[in-house]
Amino acid sequence: LERERHPYYELKLVNLSTLLETVRVVHSKQQ
Repeated sequence: LERERHPYYELKLVNLSTLLETVRVVHSKQQ
């Protein structure tokens, strides 16, 4: 069960950092 959970959390982390990067780029374009 733990083995199945781990990739899920990694995926969430990747998605989170991608989202943050997107927000940062969009924010800098607005300025």
